[in-house]
Amino acid sequence: MKNTFGQKSRSGTARTIRDSAEDAANAGVSMLQGYVKSVLANDDRCVQRYLCQASKEATRDSRDLGYIIASVGGYASSYLLDSAKSADFKSLYEASMKGRAMSEDCAKLYSECTD
Repeated sequence: MKNTFGQKSRSGTARTIRDSAEDAANAGVSMLQGYVKSVLANDDRCVQRYLCQASKEATRDSRDLGYIIASVGGYASSYLLDSAKSADFKSLYEASMKGRAMSEDCAKLYSECTD
């Protein structure tokens, strides 16, 4: 699904509204996938890893809009997962922030995740 949204016209350098909408859709799909993986995970370290990775992908693939959507999506996901998982909001949101930092390697940070 992400690849369908991500196929862009490279004919010009000017960004169009369509390009921005595609970026937003890509970032949204990345965050949704991370949230679903997190809900299905049995280990809190995996929940953190999936949120980290989703934020990283959203930010990497979707430029400035991706960062904004990863910020909002990371906050919302952390809030929703706080009551569903034993990990607390702070640790979940921190994982999302680490993914947005782009310099962090989510797989190394949460290497205890065995999923």
